Amino acid sequence: KVTAVDSSPSMLRIAREHADAIGVGVSVRTMPADVEKLPFADATFDVIVSIGVMPYLASLARALAEIARTLKPNGFLLITGGNRWRLSHVLDPWLWSPLQPIRQGVGAMLRMFRKSRPEQFHPPLHLDSPRQFGYRLSAAGLVPLKMTAVGFQPLTFRQRAVLSEQASMRLNRGLQLLVDRNIPGIGFFGMDTIVLAQKR
Repeated sequence: KVTAVDSSPSMLRIAREHADAIGVGVSVRTMPADVEKLPFADATFDVIVSIGVMPYLASLARALAEIARTLKPNGFLLITGGNRWRLSHVLDPWLWSPLQPIRQGVGAMLRMFRKSRPEQFHPPLHLDSPRQFGYRLSAAGLVPLKMTAVGFQPLTFRQRAVLSEQASMRLNRGLQLLVDRNIPGIGFFGMDTIVLAQKR
């Protein structure tokens, strides 16, 4: 039995359509929910899966506390976190992690002088190093059992692609193959950190 939650009604609709299309609709319940305030009792789930969610949240600590609360003792969590040392950010000075506070400050100042032009709000991604992400999980009472990297974004310079789409896909596959073969060092630069953790 699967409970699929999302804050987006369209994502829930897509999940429902896919579940019904492959014949598992009776085993899948979809419902709107916020991961930072889950509407479930303590120790509800045997397994929780959270893929591609953490970088977009206001508070990772609240989300991880809620995940830990609703997970049964000895239950498992499969989760991804955005990696601040992803290769595309390390090689592109425009995206380099240590410069982001400066860029955000300059951007805020420029927006003050451009009030007449409405702009969409794009909250910054929350990115951690793999080690920091492991510490966050531990602080929430979740023990990381296995951690690796997944995905390598297209390389850019000043946020413009430097390789063709095909070359970027080949590079992604090649680097991921090295990570999967446990070649030291490569995994530190993956786009996301994927972790299998267990509740204490």
